[in-house]
Amino acid sequence: MAKDKKAPQVDDSPEAAAALAALGTPQASQDVVALVVGDVVDASRPRYTNGSSSSQRMLTFSARCGTTTRRCYEAAPLKAEAYTGDAILLKRSVTNVGDLLQLKPTTAEVYIGARPPPPPPPKPKEDGPPPFEPFDVEAAAKASRERRPPPPPPPPKTRTGLASLDPRERRSVALVVEGLEASEDGGVVIRAGGERLMASVPLRKFLLRGSDAKTVLPKLAPHFAGKTLSLDVERCDKGFVV
Repeated sequence: MAKDKKAPQVDDSPEAAAALAALGTPQASQDVVALVVGDVVDASRPRYTNGSSSSQRMLTFSARCGTTTRRCYEAAPLKAEAYTGDAILLKRSVTNVGDLLQLKPTTAEVYIGARPPPPPPPKPKEDGPPPFEPFDVEAAAKASRERRPPPPPPPPKTRTGLASLDPRERRSVALVVEGLEASEDGGVVIRAGGERLMASVPLRKFLLRGSDAKTVLPKLAPHFAGKTLSLDVERCDKGFVV
């Protein structure tokens, strides 16, 4: 209820006290303008709708006329929030729940009276922490980015595989052996890494043991196929030698 609306005077006469006591009973015969006294307590109760919860204001307070005081509560929020010292119009249609007057916007109306100003904010202590300031998330994130060192350069690429060998370079390379074959000149060819590697003279002697390549290699090939071997490979003009 707006402040500028003329508030009715609280009636402290014995007749008003008796009328307040009769509210909510069949003997109620007139409306009553009472004074909100004591503490105003918000006993809000949760409401559950469609799986979500919300809180509805439910003030409880006392209303007084003369020597009669009745305890009241909001069954539904009134148009204005009651405060100690306000006048409240209680209509004769108000109902009782036990000893409490059940107030609704259709049965009660609050008239806002003079209210004390809100208390000033507390002064910070001389040796205490500074007053609270809202935390600026964006500014903190920007400052963090500015303080953050640049990312390190990517590590150099590791040279792997036969394609990484330079001409005349000799290096140990891990390769999966695909098979063994006899060359036209009686030598040994190792198929690995998608290439044909010629076996060096020492390796050829070790594999053949003085026998013919076409006879020995078909027997050795199943033992080497699919195995990963570390081979000492050299890149030559005509290909690779191991």
